[in-house]
Amino acid sequence: MKKSFFPLLILLLLLNSCADRYVSQKETYYLVTAENANLYESQSTKSRVVARLELNEKLKGEIEGDWLFVSDSAKQGYVRMINLTAKEEYVKVNVFEGNELQTFIDDIFYNKLKISEWTFWASFLFFPLMAIVSYIFISNKLEAKFVKEVKGDLDTAVNVTPIYIAIIVSFQSVLFYFYYVESLLYITNPSWLPLEGDMVQWLWTISFYLIGLTLLSDLFSGIKNYGISNGLVRFVLGLITVVFSAAASFILSWTFIAIAIIILIFGVIALIASGFGGSQQPKSDKRDIYKETSEKWAKQRAEEERKNAEREFFERSQKQYRND
Repeated sequence: MKKSFFPLLILLLLLNSCADRYVSQKETYYLVTAENANLYESQSTKSRVVARLELNEKLKGEIEGDWLFVSDSAKQGYVRMINLTAKEEYVKVNVFEGNELQTFIDDIFYNKLKISEWTFWASFLFFPLMAIVSYIFISNKLEAKFVKEVKGDLDTAVNVTPIYIAIIVSFQSVLFYFYYVESLLYITNPSWLPLEGDMVQWLWTISFYLIGLTLLSDLFSGIKNYGISNGLVRFVLGLITVVFSAAASFILSWTFIAIAIIILIFGVIALIASGFGGSQQPKSDKRDIYKETSEKWAKQRAEEERKNAEREFFERSQKQYRND
């Protein structure tokens, strides 16, 4: 993949982070007290002005451990209780209308894994380092062995896809942090909230598209320059980075991971069938081009020297004939 593609990714991220989008699914907060529960809703990404709705009759809650299961005729979801002993606390509700996946993810994240803020930051710092290590030891070593690229040509000798993906995944980790601690930020200081939950999800989705675009660009350029098997080597290396990125960063996008694993399996099969991609040479070998050009110029110079020698011999013969 060309180096010029990386500034394009950064530009797309900046443009999309500045874009405006209204909430398609309202964010819901509950004020839990000993007597009742009041519903708060933010109407857009630009406003935190809330409307209070009394739900004493409609809302029913059942406490199950650290969870309060809330349901009514239209909505249902799991509520993470921040402090069960406090007199009143704001708690974020991931309300879904036919979206069981989000509630399932929240249940895994909060209830089963019990991930703390320190755990999150540990994974946030650990994975980009792991991706860079894979970039150095996997991409640079194995690709140089299998593809046998031209040394000194950075555009072809080093696969930069994993480092791009490490940067994008780091960006995803920041979004992930804002999304899951948003209610805590709102409780401590309601006037300051860096990113709305819907905006975070939107940017998160865009970042996945950027990863896919990065991999596809690398796949097509690899096939074009090195053939199908060697192009798959580059693609699989980047894909391995993505799979471990999703797992290590607690992104928990099961559909994405499943697709990546399926593609990875087919990629490995293709590599084994092609003999690990080591039989083909790069199509655009600059040393071969230089050698062919040098030989062509040498033949042209030899032909010109031969013609000059014949012309000089003919001229000398003509002069000698005239003198005789």
